[in-house]
Parts: sequence; C-alpha cells; structure tokens
Amino acid sequence: MKKYIINFMVALAVLFSINIYAGKKLITKPSKDLELVIKGEGGARGSAVAYNPKKRLYYAVICGNETFPLETFDEQGHNLFSTQAGFDVRGMWWNPNKKRLEANGYGEYGLAVIGTNASGFATGKLDDINTKSAKPNENSIGTLNYNDDEILYYANSYINRYGYDGKEHDYIFLTDGFEPDDVNENTVIYTGVKGMEIGLVDYSEGQVIFFNMKGEKYPEVVDLPKDDGLTISDAFKISFANDRVWFFNADNRTWTGYKIFE
Repeated sequence: MKKYIINFMVALAVLFSINIYAGKKLITKPSKDLELVIKGEGGARGSAVAYNPKKRLYYAVICGNETFPLETFDEQGHNLFSTQAGFDVRGMWWNPNKKRLEANGYGEYGLAVIGTNASGFATGKLDDINTKSAKPNENSIGTLNYNDDEILYYANSYINRYGYDGKEHDYIFLTDGFEPDDVNENTVIYTGVKGMEIGLVDYSEGQVIFFNMKGEKYPEVVDLPKDDGLTISDAFKISFANDRVWFFNADNRTWTGYKIFE
C-alpha cells in the first residue's frame, strides 16, 4: 500500500510540475482580438507594440525616423496620446523588473528608456541606457528576456543575446523545424512561457513557431487565420505584447492583435 501511495504522490508531483512548466495554454487557432490605430503621420513600418500591466496601457511605435509616431492606447484600443518617438526606434518593450518602457534603436543607436508621465503615457523623452550599438545588424528589432535580464535579437537561425552593458552572451542556435528564409528576418518574440520562450513568425505558412531556450522546437504551432485579410510581412511589422502577437498593416496604419495564450 505504501508503494502505491508513494507512486500516486510522485504522479501528482509530476503532473503539478507539468502544469507549472506549461504556464499558459497555447491558443493554436486564434482570432482577431484588438486593434490599435495609429493617428500620427509619417512612416510605414510599424516595429513594436509594448504593454504596461500596471497602467493597463499599450504603446505602439513606427520606425524610420525620430519624428515618427509613438502612441499610447488603453486596453480597449482607444488612442489616448500621440507624440514623436524621439529616436529611430526598432524594438520596444516594457521592462517588468524596472517598471519602465525601453527600446533599441537603428544602426549605431543603443538602448534607451522612453519616458512616461504620471498617467503612464509615453512622452518620447529619452534617457540613454547604453549608447553603444550591440546587435546583429542595423535593423535588428530587440525584445526583452526579462527572466535573464537580457536583450534578444534574431538573425540567420540564431538568437543573439546581449546584456544591458552591450556584452554578448551565449547565443542560441535554433536547431530544426523551420526554414530560415521563410520567417520574419528581424523580429523575435519572447513569451516567457517555459518550453516555448522564443517565437518566430513564418510568413510563408502563416504560423507562429516556438523554441525553448536551448533552441529546440516546441511541437505545437499557432495557425494564423488566412481569411480575414491578415498580411504577414517578411520584415518588421510584427510584435508581441500581453499574450498577443501583433501585425501592422501600413495601408490602414493599424496594429491588429491575436491572443495566443490564456
């Protein structure tokens, strides 16, 4: 009897650990969830969406020039405030550890904090974190791995990892399960969900594919809807924030979110 009790307790422990490991349930066939319409003028390449959980606000930015729009939205997608980006942004994310909005820039631009006011709106006022460029190429769109306090970039089957000091950490080679020529070339997703922390978007197949921090492919993918007018770009125009993958449509200047975790 003791043996059966021990085996039962072990089974419960394993099941419990699997649930923790899974963290969140993947929605493999998502539908359109939310839209953020850019009001400001200038630019055609949306590069990032970020989410502030404390204020429950979204931020969206257009890359290509320091005068292009940086805008703040509420959780229903209402545009609350529009300003200029302040520098030529590529990646942008909310840092939950430091509770601030951060970004990486084009070319020789490094990392910066984007100021927010008392209401949480992005102001476009900047404080440099590291002025030195530390990324694979000039158009790399960074995202934050908040568990290891590092910035991630995708380039040519590799996830490049950099510290805030600009020093390169060990890279991750994505071993299998995708064609490098078919994924968005300068955007990487960090989900924070164990076993599928890293995400790439396959624009050819219309899928989001996932890898763990060892570069091993997760067995499930997200199949994006093919009948609602969604256009998936081979560069830029993709982001991830608040459990949603976002796609930018330059024609109507709209970020559309699809919730892929619950």
